[in-house]
Amino acid sequence: MNYDFKSIEVGVGLNGVDDLKPSKNFYKIVKESTNYKEAENNLKQYYQTDKTVNSEEKECDIVAIRIANLINEKAFVFSPEALKQIHKKLFEGVFEGKLNLMVGEFRSYNIIKSEEILDGRSVTYGDYEELSSYLSYDFNEEKKKNYALMSLNEQVKNISDFISKIWQIHPFAEGNTRTTAVFAIKYLKKMGFELDNSLFRDSSKYFRNALVLSNFSDVKAKIGEDRSYLDSFFAKLMIDNKLELKEMKNPYKINIENNLKDIKSLSSKFNEILSDEETKTNTEKQSNIRKQK
Repeated sequence: MNYDFKSIEVGVGLNGVDDLKPSKNFYKIVKESTNYKEAENNLKQYYQTDKTVNSEEKECDIVAIRIANLINEKAFVFSPEALKQIHKKLFEGVFEGKLNLMVGEFRSYNIIKSEEILDGRSVTYGDYEELSSYLSYDFNEEKKKNYALMSLNEQVKNISDFISKIWQIHPFAEGNTRTTAVFAIKYLKKMGFELDNSLFRDSSKYFRNALVLSNFSDVKAKIGEDRSYLDSFFAKLMIDNKLELKEMKNPYKINIENNLKDIKSLSSKFNEILSDEETKTNTEKQSNIRKQK
């Protein structure tokens, strides 16, 4: 397998979904290594000598190498088990405490996650007792599709819908977005798509926020699930990297802006009514004056 520095950069970029950054000597060690296994071993030796490297930097370093390795591996089986294997290969020995015991296994409790794009609110994730059932259903439905018979736009919308559903289930306690991204890349490659994975390097936050917005609704605030951002991401990934990503906005800010527009519109109409009434009153006064004369 080729030792691909660009793929390692993709790995670093994907770690950005959790605001992780590599250690100061990461790139130096990567360039001095000749393969992924050697790079990971050299990084682990480096941590033994430099105790200033924190756990988040270690996670970013090791997982970046493993992401690069996985997205270049040709082996892939389309199944929920593949998600487990990807998760295990990415995070084994990386997480600490209880999280490390759950690597490669579905979570055993329900979760919420504060999202900046939602002003701290959380998507509703799958019930931990039904994770296997949810995934089995979605994978079986996906197997029924024939992408070869679809138009490009249909391919984009279908893969966007499937990946959105898998992510919303959130089967793992931690590392779901990175696992989902690697799975998506491998699945698309298996189907024969030629991808420029640099989009995951440069727009990993956009990818995560697009997944969030595709699975969040707040009826009282007039906010519905919006998959258009995720469609935009996959169109750029699968069709043409020169396409512009759709400008993303916090749905609550859009709601406030729309409310302000409504208020301005009502205010304008109210002023028009007042103006009309004032004009009518003045006209009547002038008419009465003429009659008196």
